[in-house]
Amino acid sequence: MYESGGVYALAMGEIYDHTQEAAALQLDPERSGFLAEGYRSEGAEFLQRLDGTFGAVLWDAHEDEFFLLCDPRADAHLYYRLDANGLVFSSFLGLLVENAAEIDLQAVYEFLRFLYIAPPRTIYRGISRLEPGHYLRIRRGDARTETLGSNRRESHGAVSSGQAGEILEKFDQLFRNAVRKRLGGRRVGVFLSSGVDSATLTAVCQNVNPGAVEAFTVGFDNAALDEAQTAKSLARHIGVPHTELRFELKDYRRAFDLMSKGFDQPFGDPAGLPLILACEAVHERVDVISGGVGGDDLFSAPVPRHLWFSTTVSARLPRFCRKRVAEALKRLRFEEVARYASLFDFDDVEELFVTWSGWSRRELEELAGKPISLAESGFYRAFRAQQMKGAQALYDALAFFPPDDCRFEAAALVDAPVELPYHDASLNAYVRGLPTRYRFSDGATKILLRQLFSRYFPDRLLADKKHYFNIPLQALLAHSDYELVHEFLGQNAVRRAGLVDVRDVQPWVDRFLAGDEKLRFKVWALVVLHAWALSKN
Repeated sequence: MYESGGVYALAMGEIYDHTQEAAALQLDPERSGFLAEGYRSEGAEFLQRLDGTFGAVLWDAHEDEFFLLCDPRADAHLYYRLDANGLVFSSFLGLLVENAAEIDLQAVYEFLRFLYIAPPRTIYRGISRLEPGHYLRIRRGDARTETLGSNRRESHGAVSSGQAGEILEKFDQLFRNAVRKRLGGRRVGVFLSSGVDSATLTAVCQNVNPGAVEAFTVGFDNAALDEAQTAKSLARHIGVPHTELRFELKDYRRAFDLMSKGFDQPFGDPAGLPLILACEAVHERVDVISGGVGGDDLFSAPVPRHLWFSTTVSARLPRFCRKRVAEALKRLRFEEVARYASLFDFDDVEELFVTWSGWSRRELEELAGKPISLAESGFYRAFRAQQMKGAQALYDALAFFPPDDCRFEAAALVDAPVELPYHDASLNAYVRGLPTRYRFSDGATKILLRQLFSRYFPDRLLADKKHYFNIPLQALLAHSDYELVHEFLGQNAVRRAGLVDVRDVQPWVDRFLAGDEKLRFKVWALVVLHAWALSKN
């Protein structure tokens, strides 16, 4: 721990001032000294300028004030337990868990709905996690979480078309700075898809740090999911070595066991499995792992018309009216008209924005045999905070869900650092401060990023739509006569876990085993949850 004039600081990870172009501080005592000196000079205002991937503590002995903080995106996980006995905290949830730690059933329901548990809640009752954009402040015994404020989004005012070239140059400069700060002169392994996000990142990495970049792509047998050939062409064009990684179902099963035992909390993103295997395959060849994660959040996209209508029109109707309209549309003989029933057929408008098809609130109530509220989940709270700002602002804000946890958890299994340049605060402040037309317009998305892509790649290599590690989930669940389902959703396993009633689960499992593939994400969520819980017992 570093001390300066009664200010004590300890920082772990990579930390820097996002308003400066200096490289990230990676080693103690430099990063701890940077934090202590900055706070001593400027006070809590200095915390607004911090970026990177870090966890940190600060204690001001003069003011008897303590801060627990992490990076603005909470890429560095920081958990804490605050009770009458004091405060304990750790980057590893397991270190805070006592032998008699109680599972939070509300967190279980949230996991089954969203396939993740969003901070500040964790799977354990009484243990919290710092939320993105928040820090814990304890002043003379009074503890509260506070936001980092809104000054990270800078306003650049109206921009004329004549400034388009200057805007691209500024964006290019900020992108390069983000790569320098987050990746430095290290050997970088980029998970390269066929999308514009990872392709542009790979090109910028090669430009900033030539000869120290490798690209890796997970290939799939299903041609509709495979991106390896496009990725190979992109890498060849910029002179970056490319490796295609291919895994079989038995490999995914092994990765599933590693995920169940190694992840701090259950996380239902199927992409976690190829990520685990890919991190295993590359970590000895590189110093840091990166990828195009965050590009979608940075540029967003126009809110889909069906979400705009449901949010601004049908959500204003009482629930029973919406249901009546939906039922009437479903009875119509014309299929093109009947399909509009989904615009009205929902309980909570929040559920229309949920990424994965987990258990709906109504289904959870059927499963649990009692009323279920998701009102205090991280997702619903974020929805309420943005709801009055319009459908587009709401859609932009919810792009941060699901969190990027599985990338960091997967890499942590092999002790590999992950850095994501698209999460850079200065880059985000600049892009979000531009007029919308530089992000998306007339059906085109990521406009500014595509312009930068064109500096490195010819039109014939224009990146395809990425598929986000769409592994053959149904095939994995059905592998070896539904081995995963029988092992973790058999009656004995469900009873031992004690999270849901066997009698309530069995009908859903039976339907899936009988061929109802539409239930695969629901069954997958239950399998992941029970495998995780049983590994901790």
